[in-house]
Amino acid sequence: MKKIVFIPLCACFFYACEEVDPKDCEMAVCSEQFNSVYLQVRDTLQQPIALDTFKIINMMDMTPVVLPVTDSIMDEMRHTGDYLVLNDLFVRGHENTRVVVEFTGVLKEKPLFKRAVTVDIDCCHISPVYGELSVVVDTLQIR
Repeated sequence: MKKIVFIPLCACFFYACEEVDPKDCEMAVCSEQFNSVYLQVRDTLQQPIALDTFKIINMMDMTPVVLPVTDSIMDEMRHTGDYLVLNDLFVRGHENTRVVVEFTGVLKEKPLFKRAVTVDIDCCHISPVYGELSVVVDTLQIR
């Protein structure tokens, strides 16, 4: 009796361990890890800069990237100076691609800086591959 259960169970195990075609994300098994890419924004004294807002553009198709940022999350980002560029919520619809996004920090209704970040996207997660993830803004620009 145990052999009857064991054989189908083994077959399922081998099927689950089969290599998945990297272009076919329907069969991908994603980890519970949730990746995010942040841009650290500081002044020359290494103090966090509280941006009024920011904009992110997908440079591949020039469309805005909309992130689910609540007021409390934005307040936390202003406090720490670490601003969300992308996270794994961006994966859907961009699987197995490399994208370049441009982050524009806005202060006093004017663009303060722009920073491009290149991100690889697989079936489940994002990972930054190119671009500085920190910005140092001259203190005089802030006043």
